[in-house]
Amino acid sequence: MRKVPLYAGLAVVFLVAQRLAIPVPGGQVSINVAFAAVITIYLIGSSRMQIAPEIVILILLFAAVGGASAILSPIGANLLSLVQVLVLWMPWLLRSRSVVESQYMTRSAGLAVIYVTAAASAFSLIQIGVSSSSGIFLDPFSGVPPEFLLSGYNTTYNVGSIGTWDKGNGGIFLEPSFLSLFAGISITMLVAQERMRPLLRAGLSLVLLAGLISSAALSGLVVLPAVILVLLRHPKRGLILSAVVGIAAIVAASSPVIQGFIARLTSGGSNDARLVRPYTELLPIVLRDQPLLGFGPGAADEIASQLSGPDWQGEVTAPTLVKLLFDYGLLGFVIMLTVVFVVAARAGFPRVVVLALLISLLIPTNGLANPLLAPLVGYLLAGGSVTSKTKTRSHAEVKVPIAVRNA
Repeated sequence: MRKVPLYAGLAVVFLVAQRLAIPVPGGQVSINVAFAAVITIYLIGSSRMQIAPEIVILILLFAAVGGASAILSPIGANLLSLVQVLVLWMPWLLRSRSVVESQYMTRSAGLAVIYVTAAASAFSLIQIGVSSSSGIFLDPFSGVPPEFLLSGYNTTYNVGSIGTWDKGNGGIFLEPSFLSLFAGISITMLVAQERMRPLLRAGLSLVLLAGLISSAALSGLVVLPAVILVLLRHPKRGLILSAVVGIAAIVAASSPVIQGFIARLTSGGSNDARLVRPYTELLPIVLRDQPLLGFGPGAADEIASQLSGPDWQGEVTAPTLVKLLFDYGLLGFVIMLTVVFVVAARAGFPRVVVLALLISLLIPTNGLANPLLAPLVGYLLAGGSVTSKTKTRSHAEVKVPIAVRNA
């Protein structure tokens, strides 16, 4: 039973520490890079999990492609970018030793993600309430020296088109869009969760939905296909969630927060930056000039920054699929997606949750080198995965202790 708080605690570490950095000569490194390595080595060394040799081979092939891409890069490449990717993806090497172990991991770690994101969502509501009334943005990390906070992310920014309130980031998230994204993931996990009290499910759904809206970011909506699929499988839960959404919409329809969220639905800005411009502006360049090996590690971020306007509304980002192609070409693209889908195919989570995690990793942002998405999604999917030889019985047939089922 000591495994349950361990697996939950490791998921909490990735979430809570995502904004912290380690100062190094010439810059800083996310503390989650170090955690990804330490946690992977610990889980394998303590015999709680084992290493997946086929994934090791694929990652080594990717490293070779990345090295070749860096050497042959026509614009110069950042080898540290490749090293960071390789370390952040270390949790993808994990594999559970048994179906029971997989259930321990997926149940406890999944609940940890739900509860931490719900707590952050509640704090986000406090953030926007205080910022709208006093102009002060509450940040639990405000006392941390700047060199120990990861730079390059919008922790918050003013939504001038609506008023003076600031978008909430829940205190712990790198920026509001990540709160939105994890609220969407958590809602999918919550609806797919078995043996949870209906009132608790409804209450958590309401808090998570409020967090998604308070972020005034649309990233969480990318997992909507997974939410729809899980609701179709569980119509009673769908009715409860629909009632929660309906009541919330009626009560808060006139609030500036709802108006801000609706305004984002109908505007371009960062939506174009994530879902349109990378594919219309970055992809044609690499497919025309460097299709096989790409432009080298870190190249996509540099080119995207050159294409970006002076503010966030004119920004161009490098989401995972684009970054893979631009930095590592078709060879790196195929190898890394093979890693992702091999691990996902044997993950212990329900398929709709796996779909939500894959969408979040691949579509809206740079999941390849992101210090939250890359290690946490890998930890959740790979840590709960088992091989076909291990699956002597289905997950439904394995009896999980009551304390874990009713967590």
